[in-house]
Amino acid sequence: MGPRRTSPNQLSRFKSSATSLAWIKIADHHESFPATGNSQKRCNSLLVALVGFAGGALVGPYLTAQHQTAKDTTDRRVAAYKKFFAAQAKLLQSGSPNLTEENKKKLTDEYEQETKEAKFEIGVFGSPEVIQALVNWFDKKDRTDLKDLWKEDAKIYQAMRGEIFGTGGKIDDADLYYLLFGYRPAKEQK
Repeated sequence: MGPRRTSPNQLSRFKSSATSLAWIKIADHHESFPATGNSQKRCNSLLVALVGFAGGALVGPYLTAQHQTAKDTTDRRVAAYKKFFAAQAKLLQSGSPNLTEENKKKLTDEYEQETKEAKFEIGVFGSPEVIQALVNWFDKKDRTDLKDLWKEDAKIYQAMRGEIFGTGGKIDDADLYYLLFGYRPAKEQK
């Protein structure tokens, strides 16, 4: 009785795993080993297949778990950033001249509460760059000189974009600020 041939359907099951190369190699070279022939080559082929199968069985779930952890972290960061954005929008809205003092106070109170919650979540889930950008902004905001506060503000959003999109997510600070807040900061005088 000759060697058993691997069907194309069986091979297609293994194409996405780390074992596919070993299975394809064995299937391609299976007929080159006589049924009663060179046992050393057979043993080596089986060893390669076993190592490939074991490696695929161990590495695949590990990589899947790593990917899921990274996705979960990104999802938590985005949720915290959305909370921060919602608070910032309330602060901007509270400055509207069309609101009553009662509505302005309500929006300001909501801004403060939501910002506290968002800062906590960002402190836990945010990257060091985002955390540092927020620290710099809140530090500068509490000073009397607010001249360049927009730059610190833009750094927060750039850090968030960089964290989510990587280095390809950077855009001009002034353009980003214009998009977010509807006006361009004054250019520095030299």
